[in-house]
Amino acid sequence: MRLISFFLFIFVIPSVIAQEQVFYIGAFQSNEAMTLASMEATEGIPEAERKTYRNKFFGKLVNEFRYDSFTTYFANQKPEQLNFINADIAPLTKNSIRITYFHQKRGDVVRELTFENNCYTIPVTVWQFKEYFCRVQ
Repeated sequence: MRLISFFLFIFVIPSVIAQEQVFYIGAFQSNEAMTLASMEATEGIPEAERKTYRNKFFGKLVNEFRYDSFTTYFANQKPEQLNFINADIAPLTKNSIRITYFHQKRGDVVRELTFENNCYTIPVTVWQFKEYFCRVQ
């Protein structure tokens, strides 16, 4: 009986745990089309700002998450060695998380991300339209 328990513990349980995918783990790239649609639907944004955002502003940034850290880089400039920032990443609901981390210039930073259909949104700019990031791995 001990031998069976040993084999379950060593071989079966780790494979079951590995198959459980935490919804926020992975890499997500900014989605320009979805973000611009959100921006266009938001009232009060001056035309000069809209023009800036329409000019290939979105769609390049990648955020990569682990259980307790994240990193950010541009898709066409992925560093050989990723520099992950320690963070407290806490699920709020079945499809949202709160990330809390320390930034040298801004102090404590708190962000809430809402996930849906392999993407997440985060409010951006003073107008708080949604920037969409969709899973790339």
